[in-house]
Amino acid sequence: MIHSVKVHGIQGASHAWITKYDTRVRSGEPPSLDHVINGKLLFARMVAGPKSPKYRRHANAWAEVAGSTVYATVQDDIDNHEDSVQSVTHGYKYDLAISFASEQKDRVDSFVQIFERAGLSVFYAPRPQASARMIGEELPRYFESVFGTEARRCIIFASEDYGEKVWTGYERQVIIDTFVKRRAGYVWPIMFDDVKIEGLPGSIGHMSPSDGTDEEIALAIVDRLMEEKEKEG
Repeated sequence: MIHSVKVHGIQGASHAWITKYDTRVRSGEPPSLDHVINGKLLFARMVAGPKSPKYRRHANAWAEVAGSTVYATVQDDIDNHEDSVQSVTHGYKYDLAISFASEQKDRVDSFVQIFERAGLSVFYAPRPQASARMIGEELPRYFESVFGTEARRCIIFASEDYGEKVWTGYERQVIIDTFVKRRAGYVWPIMFDDVKIEGLPGSIGHMSPSDGTDEEIALAIVDRLMEEKEKEG
């Protein structure tokens, strides 16, 4: 329903909902679609709790398209979560550090947007803030700081291009060294191609297009990381 509003606008989405999906018999006019969506979000909040990753994900998506029609309770949950994101990283500057080849930037962008909309703190080199931090730095040492100590988890978007790039080679070496130190769960590979990430055991669990669409994979990662953080917090 939220996606329909985003694509067709509230009037178009309301018409589709009333004609295709609203089967209830009423004596008066059906409620407006924005009230229906807000009501469903409040019900999800009651069942799953205001900190539920899935509830927050849908609340954030609704806030992006609904503006002032978002119920105050839902908006407060969004605001409170954004204020507390940094406080639940348990000493890490970033929830995720992203390593990828520039040839896949457009595709990786869509993953990062989903991560950030969910409230995750992400190191992503194309972001202006990340690029500004790299100015004048000795990049191997800089990558050692980001991937070695500042990030809770690292996602490698593996592709044939990734294995051939010089700078991803620097990143990969730091990632491998960190993996050796931390082991369990540090590296989460997403395989764009059927390639081997040199230096990492082939037995590490990964995700690939066979596990779903890019959006489904990104949302699954959000849920996994949010659940881990909530258990720790």
